Amino acid sequence: MTGFQKGKGALEYAERTLRGASKGTRHNTLFSMAAFLGRVVNEGDLSLSEAESTLRTAAKSLDLEDHRIRANLRSGLSKGMKSPARHLDGLRAFTPEPRPRPPENPRPNPAVHFRGSKFKSLEETSKPERFDWTLEELAAHMLKTPSRVGDKEHLEMLALAYFDPSGAREEHLLEQHGMVLDVDKGNNTEEDLRGAFGGVCFAAHTTWSHRPNDQKWRVLIPYSRTVSKGEHKALWRWASNKLAGLDPVGERPTQRYFIPGVSPETESLYVHIENKGPALDVDAVLTEDYNPAAGGRGLRPGSARSEAADGAPRRAVNRDDLMSEEEAVRFT
Repeated sequence: MTGFQKGKGALEYAERTLRGASKGTRHNTLFSMAAFLGRVVNEGDLSLSEAESTLRTAAKSLDLEDHRIRANLRSGLSKGMKSPARHLDGLRAFTPEPRPRPPENPRPNPAVHFRGSKFKSLEETSKPERFDWTLEELAAHMLKTPSRVGDKEHLEMLALAYFDPSGAREEHLLEQHGMVLDVDKGNNTEEDLRGAFGGVCFAAHTTWSHRPNDQKWRVLIPYSRTVSKGEHKALWRWASNKLAGLDPVGERPTQRYFIPGVSPETESLYVHIENKGPALDVDAVLTEDYNPAAGGRGLRPGSARSEAADGAPRRAVNRDDLMSEEEAVRFT
């Protein structure tokens, strides 16, 4: 847009606005339009005489008093010419050409966090250490550097939950942030894990007893929000319908697991997986069909699949499951 086009558009806009002003607002409108044109004059896109003449003619047609016209023009133009120039391109009312909009950058997805607690040992359950890590941080702190010990009983333990400092029983559970799956049976491969949960963010690693012909995995899946105990159990059943061979102990919200560890003999067999994606959409799984990428479906309260991935019967998930054990209040 040229300076001439801007100046002409500004004049037309100011004149139209002033002529359309209702009684009782015309003097204020005259001052406002004078200040507006003063900014245009300040940019060099309009002469002072053109601005004054156009507004004076429009004001006279509205039968405004001469002395008030002079006063409003003088003060308005003076104010506008002293103000920083900011006009025209943002005023669609008189801009003769559409202003191209800058390309919008899509808002990046928020980082998925693995939140939970670490315990010093199997026996020591008080004063757990909390962690709050992204997938990359989890890998750096734990997955890429498995503990090298002679006995897995010497390993630290973890849970994707927060506890109060006094213990790790259900009465100490404060917030449930995810599930940990113990894939002990079925000789599942990395491809099996990605096929079952590839649409969501998860971390996985081989366990202490993993062998090439008897593969065993631990899978950590973060939730999109904190959940109740009953919701966690329903979500675990959803996972068991997706992948065969899960140890049913994982249904227990407070279950703790050994962190990644290897013996000198099994160190070369250790494998870990970092699968990027969104956190598991808890509400979608519990209430609607769910298909993040791998073709999975959710569990509607009142109706669930009758068979798991391994063909074993599963009891339906219903509202009693979701709100059992005095869980009317969600952990938030």
